[in-house]
Amino acid sequence: MGMLLVLALFSPLAILIRLLTSGDSTTEEGLEYGQGNRDRHGPNTPTWLAAAPWAPLPALLAALFLPEDLTLDLPWLFLGTLLRLDRTARIFLALTATVWLAAGWYARGYLPATGERPSEERRFWGWFLATMGGNLLLIPCQDMVSFTVFFTVMSLSAYGLVIHHPSAPNRAAGRAYLALAILGEVVAFAGLVWACRLAQGEVTFAAAATALAAGPSRDAVLWLLIAGFGIKLGLVPLHVWLPLAHPAAPTPASAVLSGVIIKTGLLLWLRLFPWGTGALLPGSFLVLAGLTGTFGAALAGLTQTNPKALLAYSSVSQMGFVALAAGLGLRADAGSGAEIEPLLICLGVFTVHHGLTKGALFLGVGLTQTSLSPACRRIVMGGLGLLGASLAGCSLTSGQAAKALLKGSLPLAGAAWQPTLEVLVPLSGVTTMLLLLRFLALLPREGKPGLPAAPLTMLVPWAGLLLGMFLLPVALLGPGGFSPATLGLTVGGLGKAALPPLAALAMAAVARRVAPSIAERLRACLEVPPGDLLHLVGLFVASPPVPARPPTLAAASSDVALPFLNDLSPPSPAHKGVEPIASCPLPTETPQGSQPTLPLSEVSPPRCSIPGTLDPLLPSWGERPVVEWVLAGISRFEGFSTGLLLMVLLAAGLAFLL
Repeated sequence: MGMLLVLALFSPLAILIRLLTSGDSTTEEGLEYGQGNRDRHGPNTPTWLAAAPWAPLPALLAALFLPEDLTLDLPWLFLGTLLRLDRTARIFLALTATVWLAAGWYARGYLPATGERPSEERRFWGWFLATMGGNLLLIPCQDMVSFTVFFTVMSLSAYGLVIHHPSAPNRAAGRAYLALAILGEVVAFAGLVWACRLAQGEVTFAAAATALAAGPSRDAVLWLLIAGFGIKLGLVPLHVWLPLAHPAAPTPASAVLSGVIIKTGLLLWLRLFPWGTGALLPGSFLVLAGLTGTFGAALAGLTQTNPKALLAYSSVSQMGFVALAAGLGLRADAGSGAEIEPLLICLGVFTVHHGLTKGALFLGVGLTQTSLSPACRRIVMGGLGLLGASLAGCSLTSGQAAKALLKGSLPLAGAAWQPTLEVLVPLSGVTTMLLLLRFLALLPREGKPGLPAAPLTMLVPWAGLLLGMFLLPVALLGPGGFSPATLGLTVGGLGKAALPPLAALAMAAVARRVAPSIAERLRACLEVPPGDLLHLVGLFVASPPVPARPPTLAAASSDVALPFLNDLSPPSPAHKGVEPIASCPLPTETPQGSQPTLPLSEVSPPRCSIPGTLDPLLPSWGERPVVEWVLAGISRFEGFSTGLLLMVLLAAGLAFLL
């Protein structure tokens, strides 16, 4: 049985090896976009491409049918790997494999429909399988070493998905993702090393969690774990990579990034946090950060013009509930009679609900951009509306069940916090529904001209995840499950769940009928650029404008790269005709046949100073603050200098701890 689990988990990596070792006979010469892909999906489909969409299926079958608490000890792997298919692992593995399976089959139709060349499709599947392999393998790991290795494989491989289309904004988004991913790895690794030290060198989660609960430096380790894995979770203020990475990544990659990859931080929290020990300060921070993300990210999302960026802010908002629940679990004191188990069950249900719903929402974005018949487009838009209502906690959806369980855990907040939270948690349904109404308004009413119709390989996976939204409450009511009252499935509970979405619909209808132009102007005035806090950092570290000296050679400006933060917000079509805040001077033209006035070695590239951004050209130490110099250096070299700097900090931290 144990070997069956191993084979199931390693199936994506086995297909990846087949991809890397196989040749590709399809040529791109003389082929227009999409033609080579249609050839590849015919009778001569490569073996790895035929098997790639099925790669998560063995893991899904293992999660559903292998025995409970199946354990496998691999002492020869790393420092000794321990795999166990406990209840938490089964839930996460079933969800993760389901979303990856849907995204894989969706990608099988999406890549040809969007005109990917065979080489681009091959590159996508390589990163897709590598990320999937790391994601599936880390779930049953019961030791910190193997979890960290597979977590790193997943995080770094996802970078290839973010920059799949290497435009300037996408490369900037990739740099932001990579920098924060490495930062999270370093901080999380320091916290795990500290926890291992408290456990007297034991690397299993069980031993580390027990030692951490009674350790004198418990809160210090918790801060490192909250920061390190909160980056992956999208915890405010560490969320800035999400609104940048999602618009950059292809739609199937966005579905897994938001649906399952951001949940891996929660998985480690569930394994290692000392639940019910009364960790007041870290718990209170998570509660406040969760509330800030729930409402702040929803309001920031309302100002977006890109539907995928809006969904990214929606993920930050929904992960605010996860942080809130985790904070309640840390603040609670099990010694005084507080029940922690219902809260942990609530986190599991919310994870499944959000993974299915958000995965389907992202896949729906790609569907609306293809050619659909009017009837099919209405069905897709209606399904996306139901998914939005589920996120808002509407009646008879998985969102209502998840929020009902969360409301049942609010007494853990204590008498001082409980009344406020009982008002804010239902109120969040209003902002969530407004956010999803804005999302529906941004979707195209017609597909992009020239693209083929959406194939069944795109429609069926999306419909399957949509169906899961309605099947989850049914599964929770099954034998040995919850009572209808616990899930809010009473007359009073259904009415209360319907009020926030209905209030949001009424507000949107009034705004659209009475003052649509005022609402749009207000949105434009309050517009938050994706990656919000990164731009705020740029405002504080920007230097005053420096007079530019025009060059005499046109070629001198060809290698000038835009600054890191400037790449994050390319001009949108809505802003045509608006004068930019600053611009680089254009090179002066040299008459034909004349010689430049300066040798090439003496020509300086043009300098530009853009308020709120980092200048890409690094002057000497004396001309800038040290903080700005470091930030500009990190942003320029696409993660290399980031990794070097953070590895030095990691070495210093380990030397201090050990």
